[in-house]
Amino acid sequence: MHTLTRPTWEKADIKIFDWSDDFSAFESNEDNKRKITESVDYYLKTADIVLTINEKLSQQAKTIAKHVLQVPNATNYFTFKQPGTLATIAELEALSGPIIGYIGWLNPTRLDSELIDYMAKSRPDYNFVFMGPSTDEHPLGMAAESNNNVYILPPRQYTQLYSVYNYFDVCILPNLINEHTNGNDPIKLYDYLASGKPLVTTNTSGADKLADVISIAHSHGEFLEAIDDSLAGDNGETEARVKLAFDNSWEKRITLILDEINTIKDK
Repeated sequence: MHTLTRPTWEKADIKIFDWSDDFSAFESNEDNKRKITESVDYYLKTADIVLTINEKLSQQAKTIAKHVLQVPNATNYFTFKQPGTLATIAELEALSGPIIGYIGWLNPTRLDSELIDYMAKSRPDYNFVFMGPSTDEHPLGMAAESNNNVYILPPRQYTQLYSVYNYFDVCILPNLINEHTNGNDPIKLYDYLASGKPLVTTNTSGADKLADVISIAHSHGEFLEAIDDSLAGDNGETEARVKLAFDNSWEKRITLILDEINTIKDK
């Protein structure tokens, strides 16, 4: 693939490669996996700056690249800071009882369907809402989707997310821990923080650095217990979550990248 961009790439004054995920992990075909690895290695070797989203990719990049900058994902903080008029979300307005919500891609290779089924069956009076584009006919698994308190809703525009979060009592990230999730840094973690709502997640990549203001569960039981605790009380952490979201905004990330570019230019 890099043969299409190579002439332009090689003429560039500063070459920046944004390694945003371990793309080879998504490939089961060995020939395609090899081609992806070769392409990534080419950019790692020739880039002046390699941007990575997590520590795992940073360590891999440092074995090849000459200059690596870890830049995690972030939130468009000011979309949440200045929400304007809250919109009515009819599907959520109609629900009675706590709303436990997830926003993002609905992908069975990333979401823990057994955990979702366990939560739905254990708390029939809770509403478990999953909103986003789907990669599969049954992205949450047929067992989980058969529960009457599990809802799959179509995606909304980013500018409407603040209104959606307004309905959520607790935000969740029930990720599996596997090769598909080890190479990423979920943007939704930072968006959840910007909403100020409590957040419960599995020990997925990127969660550990936010441990002071979110709940990280290591088992199905811990996950459900953390949701119950969040519903029982906020513990005064709303302000801390919003502040951490600001510290992890795209404005902050852009400043970091520009400073790094200027450092390279001055050499």
